[in-house]
Amino acid sequence: MYTFTSIESQIRVLSDYAFMLRDYELALSNYRLLSTDYKLDKAWKRFAGVQEMSGLCYFMLDQSRKDAEYCMENAFTTYLRIGSSGQRNATRCGLWWAEMLKTRGQHREASTVYFRISNEEPSLHSAVLLEQAACCYLLSSPRMLRKYGFHLILAGNSYYLSDQKQHAVRAYRNALFVYKQNPWSYINNHVHFNVGRWYGVLGIFDVAIKHLLEVIACSHQSLTTQSMFLNDFFHFVQVIDQLSYDLHQLYQIFHSNFSFLL
Repeated sequence: MYTFTSIESQIRVLSDYAFMLRDYELALSNYRLLSTDYKLDKAWKRFAGVQEMSGLCYFMLDQSRKDAEYCMENAFTTYLRIGSSGQRNATRCGLWWAEMLKTRGQHREASTVYFRISNEEPSLHSAVLLEQAACCYLLSSPRMLRKYGFHLILAGNSYYLSDQKQHAVRAYRNALFVYKQNPWSYINNHVHFNVGRWYGVLGIFDVAIKHLLEVIACSHQSLTTQSMFLNDFFHFVQVIDQLSYDLHQLYQIFHSNFSFLL
């Protein structure tokens, strides 16, 4: 619809040059002019682009936060509404938006943006974004530790789906620092069981067993769940035996944790 020689395209070039030369007021006035024309012509991808740049101009001018966020919200939702052709642009817009919020100390709002972007991305990209969302909750004031731990669990699960088990273990172990301070038995069991299982897949069987020992004595889980915990535990014990691990050390671990059963 718009050729390079069209008036709209020339104004867009002028706006971009003005932005690069840090004349943000000139750039903003032209972006706003284009925004109206693109909206009337229903050129939604171009409309989203100038909305995104308008939001950046408001941010650089340190003017109305409300207008800056309104423009970024408009751009982000419009890119998503376009479909697959606007997906990469939506991710870029969301990352700019999150950085703007973090710079202003609005970490809680930034975490919400990261979460929204993660819903549109493949599992590995989603995991990184969810981990960033978790960090934002940790940096918010006051700290939101439960949300921090919850988003780390989501990130760890996405890492696992992407076959990035080492990163999955790292995310879950960081979440464990939050949950081990609270009597949340089910989430603790979930974290210990998955960390133990993933360590076993990575071939670190002694650490795997230490984590599984945390869950096999749970009395609040169903019989099926307890059987699953025991099956994995005995599987790793058998693997250790086959690989000639130090069974005396294993006995010491078991004895120190479950002497009441002997």
